[in-house]
Amino acid sequence: MSVSDRIALMNAGRLEQVGMPVDIYRHPVSRFAAEFMGTTNLLANSALGRAGDGLVSLRPEALRLAVEAPADWPTLSGTVARVELLGPIVRLDMRLGDGTILKAALLDQPGQSLQAGAAVSLAYDPARLTVLP
Repeated sequence: MSVSDRIALMNAGRLEQVGMPVDIYRHPVSRFAAEFMGTTNLLANSALGRAGDGLVSLRPEALRLAVEAPADWPTLSGTVARVELLGPIVRLDMRLGDGTILKAALLDQPGQSLQAGAAVSLAYDPARLTVLP
């Protein structure tokens, strides 16, 4: 994404989306575009308490631990399934009650201890949700 000002994303020989890489990453027009451009959480509207049968894309970096997030952000609760420390970034997999795995990319915080099996609540910025057709 860093070598192009504009890209054309193809899917099975058909043009899927054209635009600046950052725009396609942040606002994919399809499930294919969302997944092709990087790790994302594809969630049913119902998992977020939203009406309708569609999917939403929520990137891992749009999530924060609920205790560190603005009070008006919606939260999701579950259990820690996996923690991977990558220097300043912690990749966290959280298992929701229905078994769905939610991937989060968090900044490492000194004194923060996240362990598999622990209860955890994550909050997300509703402005970062992308509704997919």
